[in-house]
Amino acid sequence: MNRVMHLEIKKRKLFVRRLGKNIDEEILRKYFSQFGELESVSVLRSFKTKQSRRVGHVIFMSSQGATKAIEFEGDHVIEGKKIEVE
Repeated sequence: MNRVMHLEIKKRKLFVRRLGKNIDEEILRKYFSQFGELESVSVLRSFKTKQSRRVGHVIFMSSQGATKAIEFEGDHVIEGKKIEVE
């Protein structure tokens, strides 16, 4: 991947943390789709246990979706738990 492509993806990618232990890709996709069309969603898992590490990535099709999510006025809450988005 060249540098320009990497920078372009970086503008569309969010890191999310403090996820509830039962939050999976489907739930993240449903929540973040309100901000724009998504390219991919992943929840990082322990290699040994396959359980959620309670962090993930969301990549939007355009940087506008990521910007909307970052600039969202209010807390990001999924299934009653406040999450962090950066």
